Amino acid sequence: MSHALAPDGARIHYEIHSAEQDRSLTPVVLVQGLGLSSRFWFELPRDLANDPHRPRTTIIFDNRGTGRSDRPKGILRPSRMADDVVAVLDACELQELLAGIAEDTPVTLAVGRGGPAVLPAMRERKDGLVINVSSWAGVFHPRFTGAAYNGSKHAVTAMTETINMEEGVNGIRACALCPGEVATPILDRRPVPPSAEDRARMVQAGDVGHTIRFLAELPPHVCINQLIISPTWNRMYVDNL
Repeated sequence: MSHALAPDGARIHYEIHSAEQDRSLTPVVLVQGLGLSSRFWFELPRDLANDPHRPRTTIIFDNRGTGRSDRPKGILRPSRMADDVVAVLDACELQELLAGIAEDTPVTLAVGRGGPAVLPAMRERKDGLVINVSSWAGVFHPRFTGAAYNGSKHAVTAMTETINMEEGVNGIRACALCPGEVATPILDRRPVPPSAEDRARMVQAGDVGHTIRFLAELPPHVCINQLIISPTWNRMYVDNL
């Protein structure tokens, strides 16, 4: 069992998935949102690592307070999550990084803090991919999600396109993946959790995983700047949310 040590002493559990444990393959790091464990990604890490055409070492970890990571007392702030991401990168001794796939706004900070250590290798290779999982609320302005969430997700979308503006000449491409409602356990925390029937109509976590895999497997000369994925039966439209 592998753990990275965060600056405050918390142990962050991480896993490395690679075909035949070949760690020489340029890695992909998957970073899920606040309060979620690495189970968020389901089979995606193994799918990427064992792809018969372009296998990639894939690194996942449990956010503090979830899975096999420590549960230290105190408030979990975005800056601490950023420190945890950087600690995992350091523990894995990454010299090169092909892709960083991030879900949720706090990871924006991690990209900013970890970027200087990662971008030079991407620039040298003339190849790099960043996938930020933004949101439907990062493109549109739903009342349901509120001002703070809408603003933060629009920031992720804008930051992603700025990477393309600044780093496209260096072979680095970025995509803002903007899903509508996705059926994950975090829905249980809503004041009025959606019904089982409504959840079955939503985008499923596996659907997002397949979409991310599609993006990760595109050739280096192709950049999908933004991709919106939503349920066919979209509550944002049906219920005017």
